[in-house]
Amino acid sequence: VSPSSEEKAALQSARVDLGAAGGTMREAIAYQSEGWVKRVDDLEQKRKATDQDRVKLINEIADAQARLDAIAPELESIEELETRHAGLQGDRRRLTDESQRLRDVNGALGVLLLGSDAPPGAGGEGDAGAVAQALTRVLQLMKRLNERQGAQSLEKDKLVDRIRELERQAAQPGADDTFVPPPRAAAAPQATPPLPAPKLATATSAVGGALRGGWG
Repeated sequence: VSPSSEEKAALQSARVDLGAAGGTMREAIAYQSEGWVKRVDDLEQKRKATDQDRVKLINEIADAQARLDAIAPELESIEELETRHAGLQGDRRRLTDESQRLRDVNGALGVLLLGSDAPPGAGGEGDAGAVAQALTRVLQLMKRLNERQGAQSLEKDKLVDRIRELERQAAQPGADDTFVPPPRAAAAPQATPPLPAPKLATATSAVGGALRGGWG
C-alpha cells in the first residue's frame, strides 16, 4: 500500500467519522429541539389553564360578594340577637344570684321562726345559721333605730310644747323683760307608745342588701 493510499484511507475514515458525528449532533439537536417545543407547549397549556382558573376565581369571588351583600341584613339581625342573648344571659345570672339570696333569707327566717324544728333543707345551699344571725342583728339594729327615732320624736314634742308655753306666758298682760319663767315641774313619765314591728318585707330587703354588700 502506497503512502498516498494510506492518507486517502485516513481522510475517508475521518470524513466518515465527521459525517457520523454530524448526524449524531443533528439527532441530538433535533431531540433537544423537540423537547423544548414540547416544554413550550406544556407551558402554554399551563398558562391557559391558569388564566381559566383566574377567571373562575374572579367569578366565584364576585358571586361570594353578591351573596354576602344579600345576607348582610341577616347578619345584622344575628348580631342584634347575639347582643340580646348576652343581655338575657346576664339577666339570668342576676336572677339566679337573687334567687339564691332569697333562698338563704328564707332559710334564715325559717330558722328564726322554727328554731330547732326547722327542716334541714330550709337554708338551701347557703349557711342558714349564719344568715339567721345576721338577720337577727339587722332586726335588733332596726328596733334600736325605731326606739331612738321614737325618743327623739317625743323630745321634740316636749320642746315644742315648752316653747309654746313660754310664748303664751310672755304674751300675757303685765309681762315685762324681767319675766323669768317658773321652773317646770317634773312631768310624769309618759309611756312610750309601742313601736310598730318591722315588716317582714323591710327586714328581707335589708338582709338582701346586706347579703349583696357582704356581712363584713
